[in-house]
Amino acid sequence: WRTIQSRMEFVSGRIEEAASAGRHYRYALQDLGATTDDEKIAAAWALTAYQRSQMGDYTGAMDAFRRAIEIAPNFPRLYRNWATVESSEGYHERADELMKKATSLSSDDPTLWFVWGNIEKRRGRSERAQRYLQRALKLSPNDGAVLGALGDVEKRMGNYEEAARYYDLALGIPPELQ
Repeated sequence: WRTIQSRMEFVSGRIEEAASAGRHYRYALQDLGATTDDEKIAAAWALTAYQRSQMGDYTGAMDAFRRAIEIAPNFPRLYRNWATVESSEGYHERADELMKKATSLSSDDPTLWFVWGNIEKRRGRSERAQRYLQRALKLSPNDGAVLGALGDVEKRMGNYEEAARYYDLALGIPPELQ
């Protein structure tokens, strides 16, 4: 038990560090996957929206997200980033609506399911988080961030051995050595 607990704490710490460092990078144009000119312009508006939300300007952020959607209404990662801001502001139903829209536009994008899983994890909805993160893992089986997030959800649900397995996989430890 102590070995598992120690490993979970180590990996959880690393995941939190990576998440913290990745918050700013998440909104980079490359991460949004913008390819067309419209998507690139919309991604710039999404970046503006994120910056406004970080400054406490919720209304300005919403205006920027609406402008981004007007420019590229079928760009699912705009909805993903908008949902993240809505969730952090406590507007969880709106975040769910936006994530439903994003996944309806691109159900095979693991980043959408990963973000939705993390939104649900932060809300304490472990079963939903687990379901969305497993969907992300199915689409991206070797993604360390997804494996670590699944480990965290399993730990919260009391499934410590399963959590340890996911953490080991996130660290690159093959199953036969676990």
